[in-house]
This record gives sequence, C-alpha cells and structure tokens, in this order.
Amino acid sequence: MIVAIAMISVLAASLATFGVAFAPGEPSPKAYLTGVYAKLNSLILKRDVPAIQSLFRTTSTKDFRYVDLHKKSITGPQLMAQMKAQMAMTTKVDRSTMKIAKVTVTDSKAVLLVDSAYSMSTIDADQKSHTLTGTMRSEDTWVKQGKEWKLQRIQSVREKATMDGKPIPIG
Repeated sequence: MIVAIAMISVLAASLATFGVAFAPGEPSPKAYLTGVYAKLNSLILKRDVPAIQSLFRTTSTKDFRYVDLHKKSITGPQLMAQMKAQMAMTTKVDRSTMKIAKVTVTDSKAVLLVDSAYSMSTIDADQKSHTLTGTMRSEDTWVKQGKEWKLQRIQSVREKATMDGKPIPIG
C-alpha cells in the first residue's frame, strides 16, 4: 500500500504530457511538463481519482509498468487499483509537489528524473487518523508513438516515508 501512496505524487508528475507532441516554437519538454504538473497537482489535492485514472488511460502505453525499489513490477491497471484504494483511506492531501530534476530527450524517447514529495492525512482500519509524508525520486520513461508522447515506465529510484513522524518500510 505504501507504493500506492508514493505513487500519488509521482503518477501525477508522470502523466503530464497529455499525449502532446513538441513541435518547433512550443516550449521545451521540461518547461511544458513543469506547467502541466501544476495543473495535475490540483487533481491530487482534490483527490480526483476518476480524473487521474482517465488521464492515465489516455497518456500511457498499453505495456506500461511501474517498478518499485525492490524491482517488483506492476501494470497500469494494478497501479490504478492501488492508488484508488489508498485515496479511499486518504481524508486530505496536504501537500503534493513534483520537480523535474533532469530531462534527456532523443527522437523517440524521453527519460525524466522526477523528485516528488507528499503529505496527507489518512485513516486506518480502526478509524484512527495518521499523517503520512514521503519523498520519492523516479526515472520516468516516455516513448513517442506517432506524434504523441506516452508514459511507458516509472522506475522508483529512491523513496522515504513516515507515518506520524516515524519511518515506515517502503514496498
């Protein structure tokens, strides 16, 4: 379940291209994605799971994979199910930020290093409130399909999380 928590911020960061090609005269991929991340943060802060799921379906490849720190790989539908379950236990997203640390673009591939941070209020099975915070760095791989960029893979590179200020295991 912690994977899904960390993915709330990273997923929004990773879904940012909206399948748009970058033509001459358009902003650089980094500038464009940075602007879109701000829009997607509003979806996360509102906990708008249907909108995030819809965006994921339209911007990811059919063979999309999320790979966690332990090298466990899951599909897009599995990731969306985890996120939906986590958001059902989330009462408020207090903070969600993303920063593109590095972008490497070739003709048909873009690799982004994305730093994410989040803080949210959750409830457990006993209806006790908790504050969950964390940071993550991911390597997100986008591939060009025709004129559109599609998210193919998110690889977790580094993650830390705390619950009520105490470190918790990831994965």
